[in-house]
Amino acid sequence: MKFLKYIVKNFPVDTRDIFVLGGLAMMFYGLYDFKPWVAYAVVGTAVVAIGLFFGLFVKRGDQE
Repeated sequence: MKFLKYIVKNFPVDTRDIFVLGGLAMMFYGLYDFKPWVAYAVVGTAVVAIGLFFGLFVKRGDQE
Protein backbone atom coordinates (compact mmCIF):
# COMPACT_ATOMS: atom_id res chain seq x y z
CA MET A 1 0.00 0.00 0.00
CA LYS A 2 2.89 2.37 0.70
CA PHE A 3 4.20 1.73 -2.79
CA LEU A 4 0.85 2.65 -4.35
CA LYS A 5 0.68 5.89 -2.33
CA TYR A 6 4.24 6.70 -3.40
CA ILE A 7 3.39 6.14 -7.07
CA VAL A 8 0.25 8.30 -6.90
CA LYS A 9 2.05 11.10 -5.05
CA ASN A 10 5.14 11.14 -7.29
CA PHE A 11 3.58 10.34 -10.67
CA PRO A 12 5.07 12.73 -13.27
CA VAL A 13 1.78 13.23 -15.17
CA ASP A 14 -0.81 15.46 -13.54
CA THR A 15 -4.55 15.40 -14.16
CA ARG A 16 -4.42 18.74 -15.95
CA ASP A 17 -1.86 17.31 -18.38
CA ILE A 18 -4.30 14.58 -19.35
CA PHE A 19 -7.12 17.09 -19.85
CA VAL A 20 -4.94 19.42 -21.95
CA LEU A 21 -3.65 16.63 -24.18
CA GLY A 22 -7.10 15.09 -24.47
CA GLY A 23 -8.59 18.43 -25.45
CA LEU A 24 -5.89 19.00 -28.03
CA ALA A 25 -6.46 15.53 -29.46
CA MET A 26 -10.21 16.12 -29.77
CA MET A 27 -9.63 19.53 -31.37
CA PHE A 28 -7.15 17.97 -33.80
CA TYR A 29 -9.59 15.23 -34.77
CA GLY A 30 -12.42 17.69 -35.36
CA LEU A 31 -10.27 20.00 -37.45
CA TYR A 32 -8.72 17.08 -39.34
CA ASP A 33 -12.18 16.17 -40.60
CA PHE A 34 -12.54 19.75 -41.84
CA LYS A 35 -9.11 20.24 -43.44
CA PRO A 36 -5.97 18.35 -42.40
CA TRP A 37 -3.56 21.27 -42.85
CA VAL A 38 -5.70 23.46 -40.60
CA ALA A 39 -5.57 20.80 -37.87
CA TYR A 40 -1.77 20.56 -37.99
CA ALA A 41 -1.36 24.34 -37.99
CA VAL A 42 -3.80 25.08 -35.16
CA VAL A 43 -2.80 22.24 -32.83
CA GLY A 44 0.90 22.76 -33.52
CA THR A 45 0.59 26.43 -32.62
CA ALA A 46 -1.37 25.57 -29.47
CA VAL A 47 1.25 23.03 -28.36
CA VAL A 48 4.07 25.54 -28.88
CA ALA A 49 2.14 28.23 -26.98
CA ILE A 50 1.39 25.88 -24.08
CA GLY A 51 5.03 24.77 -23.98
CA LEU A 52 6.26 28.35 -23.88
CA PHE A 53 3.75 29.30 -21.20
CA PHE A 54 4.67 26.38 -18.95
CA GLY A 55 8.37 26.84 -19.58
CA LEU A 56 8.34 30.52 -18.72
CA PHE A 57 5.71 30.91 -16.00
CA VAL A 58 4.95 27.59 -14.30
CA LYS A 59 7.46 26.06 -11.92
CA ARG A 60 7.03 22.39 -11.09
CA GLY A 61 8.75 20.14 -8.63
CA ASP A 62 12.26 21.18 -7.63
CA GLN A 63 12.49 24.09 -10.08
CA GLU A 64 12.96 27.24 -8.06
